[in-house]
Amino acid sequence: MLCWQWANISLIPVMALAENASASWLTVPVASIGWAFTVIALAIGLYGWRCHRCSGLVIVFIVALITWRAPKAVNWQVDVLDVGHGLAVLVSKNGKAILYDTGNRWQVGGIAQAVIAPILESRHIERLDGLILSHGDSDHDGGADFIVAQYSPRWRRASEVRSGYKTCVAGQRWQWQGLDFAALWPPEATAPADNNDSCVIRISDGEYSVLLTGDIEREGEANCLHPWAIKRSWTAILCWCRTMAVVLLLRLLLLVR
Repeated sequence: MLCWQWANISLIPVMALAENASASWLTVPVASIGWAFTVIALAIGLYGWRCHRCSGLVIVFIVALITWRAPKAVNWQVDVLDVGHGLAVLVSKNGKAILYDTGNRWQVGGIAQAVIAPILESRHIERLDGLILSHGDSDHDGGADFIVAQYSPRWRRASEVRSGYKTCVAGQRWQWQGLDFAALWPPEATAPADNNDSCVIRISDGEYSVLLTGDIEREGEANCLHPWAIKRSWTAILCWCRTMAVVLLLRLLLLVR
């Protein structure tokens, strides 16, 4: 028992440093990562030519300077909260927030009281702008009553017919804090709503996007997720082809020399 007490005491300075270290983290923008991989691919592609190593590296450096574009600042945040079995996602921007699902509830209390409320309090959010419930399972909507009572969401949506909630149906679109929200599933509201009736939401700022899927199953995936995934896959393939084309072009230029 004494050993565990000493172990707890030894962690006090570590936890104190961790709380004060959040400002020291370096966030690497997605655009920077893509640019870095492009430069690395060019360097690897050109390094094989021993007689042209120096000229190849110079070309890589010049291409890097020409193609570099400073990434846009991302001023919105998505937090997938640690709720164990279930789901709770907090979308925040400009000091405002929307909650997607509320985690489970217990006989006394629940995830909403134990996890969500402390996070909202730490961010000084006294009222939610919106609440979205993906479907009716308790591990997703268990804390809904508490959230509504404590944080009075300005609007509420759900995939099932609920009193006080707008329905979430495929084709609906709206904006919040400059972000575009699009409902991709279900095709119609039901009562009750199970896993495959989950409210699937795509949130986008025009450059970055996130997909909130609840507990959607195979049928829903085939109808609403696959077209979106195929589009994203083709975008990645085109990006890779563009990078390889640059590598081949530079190799040809070196051979001509």
